[in-house]
Amino acid sequence: MDNLGFIGFGSMGSMLVKGFIDSGAVCEDQFIVTRKDIARLNEISAVWPKISVTADVAEVVKRAGFIFLCVKPLEYKKVLKDIKPYKTI
Repeated sequence: MDNLGFIGFGSMGSMLVKGFIDSGAVCEDQFIVTRKDIARLNEISAVWPKISVTADVAEVVKRAGFIFLCVKPLEYKKVLKDIKPYKTI
């Protein structure tokens, strides 16, 4: 299976990742995540040490076969603009 990329890792993103992992459908090392609050990336690594974390949205888009946008509704437009050079939307 392709890697799953998460842009945004607050309540929704973390709930989805936990569900995937708990169900056994996806292994922890198949995720790459980023979030706006870069300082909290270390917290993700503490809970799920095999998940790849990055401050670079482009890296998530380049490495993931599937991308989940888990950002607030007003932020979608900006995120889509930021990732457009790296994926066809």
